Amino acid sequence: MKKFISMVMAAAMVVSLVPATAFAAKGEVVADTIKVIGADEYKEDFTTEGKVVGHIARDYAAEVQIVVDEVSLKETTGTKEMEQDITISVEGAEFKNNKSGKDITEEALLKNLAINGNAAVQSAEDPAKGTIGKNRVINVEIADFDDTSVTFTLSGTGTNVLKAGDVISFDLVVTMDDTDVNSVATVSVESDIVGAELTDAVFAEVVDTGIKATLKDTADVAVEETTGLEKDLKIETVIGAFVNGQKIEMELSNGFEWVKGELDNDANGDYTITIDPDDDSVAVITIAKDNLTKITVAKDSVKIDAVEAEVGDICKIKIEADDNVKGAFEGEAEVEAVVVVAEGVTMTLDDEDEDLPVIYSGVSVKNVGITDDSDHKSLKVHFEESVAAALDEKKAFNLTLTEGVLVTNVEVTGAKNVNLAVDGSLEDAFKAAYKKGDQETFEFARKTFADSVNPFEFDVTFTLVALPGFEGDVTLTLDGAAFEEAQEVTIATFVAPYTVEAQANDVIIDYRNTEIPTDIVITEAEAGLWDESVAKLDGKGLKFEFAIEKFDSDDFEGDAVYTVNKESEMEIKTDDDVLGFVVDEESDDEAAVVTISNISLYMSRALAAGAYDLKMGTNAASYMVANQKLFTTEKGEDGTNYYVADFIGWDHIGTAAGNVNGWETEMATVKEGFVNVITAGRDQDDASFTKKVVVYVGETKMIAGEEEIALDVPAYISAAGYTMLPVRAVAVALGIHTNNVLWDQATKTVTILYGQRIITMTVGSKAINVNGSAIPASASPEVVDGRTFLPMRDLATALGVTDITWDAATKTATLNGNK
Repeated sequence: MKKFISMVMAAAMVVSLVPATAFAAKGEVVADTIKVIGADEYKEDFTTEGKVVGHIARDYAAEVQIVVDEVSLKETTGTKEMEQDITISVEGAEFKNNKSGKDITEEALLKNLAINGNAAVQSAEDPAKGTIGKNRVINVEIADFDDTSVTFTLSGTGTNVLKAGDVISFDLVVTMDDTDVNSVATVSVESDIVGAELTDAVFAEVVDTGIKATLKDTADVAVEETTGLEKDLKIETVIGAFVNGQKIEMELSNGFEWVKGELDNDANGDYTITIDPDDDSVAVITIAKDNLTKITVAKDSVKIDAVEAEVGDICKIKIEADDNVKGAFEGEAEVEAVVVVAEGVTMTLDDEDEDLPVIYSGVSVKNVGITDDSDHKSLKVHFEESVAAALDEKKAFNLTLTEGVLVTNVEVTGAKNVNLAVDGSLEDAFKAAYKKGDQETFEFARKTFADSVNPFEFDVTFTLVALPGFEGDVTLTLDGAAFEEAQEVTIATFVAPYTVEAQANDVIIDYRNTEIPTDIVITEAEAGLWDESVAKLDGKGLKFEFAIEKFDSDDFEGDAVYTVNKESEMEIKTDDDVLGFVVDEESDDEAAVVTISNISLYMSRALAAGAYDLKMGTNAASYMVANQKLFTTEKGEDGTNYYVADFIGWDHIGTAAGNVNGWETEMATVKEGFVNVITAGRDQDDASFTKKVVVYVGETKMIAGEEEIALDVPAYISAAGYTMLPVRAVAVALGIHTNNVLWDQATKTVTILYGQRIITMTVGSKAINVNGSAIPASASPEVVDGRTFLPMRDLATALGVTDITWDAATKTATLNGNK
């Protein structure tokens, strides 16, 4: 009878017991494993009369195995002796003769027992006794037996005993009592060898006929589109075989149909496949051979159409075997074959676990000006259509980079099924999409891509530069008509090769030469980064130059002091005509920190009140902007390549001295409002106070510009409801020199000299005098605890401030709140 292996029952078929030590009368044998192998399955109502469950060929019979782990035998009369019993019982079956299928005999039982594959040889004198082995002979005797149980005694002396590694096996040749579906035959083993029992291990089972189907993955399809299977579909019998002429029906879920003309018959001639003429959702497989236990429907041999399906629908294939011919059987199975997805393109990182590349901003791809060897390449980005023709010629889409980051090259790899509607390569399509004046976006127009039979995919790696001063992650955003929502990935991060620290400085035009009270500090990003000698930068090392908005270079007085931290061992060169320095010798073990102090400015009296930014440029940044080509078909001002300079709007004025590659260079802002002129010159009629001031009633502090000022006495609300400020502390905090705040005790008059204005107020008088002209006041000054307080609103009027707000909830008054 043919044998069938059941994977489902494997856990029940193989049983291991914990090793145990047994003590017999004449020795000790330890076995570490008992198991049942070669379990069988049978059809319902199979005939056992005259036959056996199992096989004559020992290699294929279900059997019990006992594996000996160690042997330790005692000696008697100078010779090792062994005697061990093994009892094997079956339930739901009876032992039978393995040749005739008749009742069991002692001879048959002995021959079913083996050691290391050597069967027992019956004794001529006694059918219940025999020997096993060749060079090593072990005696075997049936101590007891009936139709369902047998006990063997193994014995020997000297070298004819069990040894570690021996495998004792017994063939389970039986007939089953019951042949209905789900009937089982089990075996139990008891032996001193293992000191435990193998109980009710299933070695034969009656199963129902039927089929099982396997499809390991689902395919994606768009609405009203077609697709093949993602993997091969396998249909197998549970037991037995298909019959020539037997039909297997494959019915699709609602909304799906088989595509006519797209069904290919099996190349091996195992079956033919046709669509039901009355129902396109049904395909019929007709078996063309006997004794097939499995057929395979190749993934590319069928096509499914999502003709009336919606996004999210799953197409299931219901598979039914028919008993339409003699010997055939019925059976059902179901698999999920297709998922309906929205049309579109997915954008992901090729390797999600790869670290972000760190690139320095403000330098070219060749890193001119610094010693870093970064290649400026982003992470590899993978693009893939969800379904074929998702990104058809009717749809436009964009790829947008973080502002301040530009692309110098695009490398496309791993392209599959890409069908362009335009001439050239995919790299050419990227170059054409990188538009002049908007170099942070690739604009792929309609008709860039044409439909393909299969979904396309490709990988892109961008070579990037960033504008001077840019720091942070670079994100790539994909959006457009082909997508329900934008997708975003992070592909690189930029750091500046330096940091610049500077504070805002409030200044008054009282003197032509004005000292800037705070320092400028420039810190190297890492030791040895700033290049000391770069041929492409006029033979100079990395150069830093500073300027202030609307100030000329000769407005700096030339007496600035430059200090370099000793630990870096960096050396620099300076020029009295320029605020800045050049790296003359690179830093060594520690990053350099350069401090510029004692900065003085020539303050023109024509300079208007307001904030002026600190700007800085490096020769490395100028080189990058003027020489770095961008990845585009556009032409720049010089009529040839399109440079970063074209993008940021530098003027191309030819090869005049001092220009870089014909470009008139510009600096980048590193500190907004570095110089804040809070009064205009004395000759300006519209002089006014421009600094933002925040006063907290009841607190000994105020905010003036970016500074927090401590007050020796707090502001308060007068009986008349006005905010009163301590005049001298407030005036000094506003930048008015203490010598310019006067108090006349005799007249109880306070005088403030502010720019071109002379402001006076007298205690008890509701009037303000500005340059001799009286202006009505809302309240008069007050003296409290020996200090003079002025009404804030009237002081603001005298200073020319009209932007005054009051927050009753926080009791906060603000001047110039919109500055």
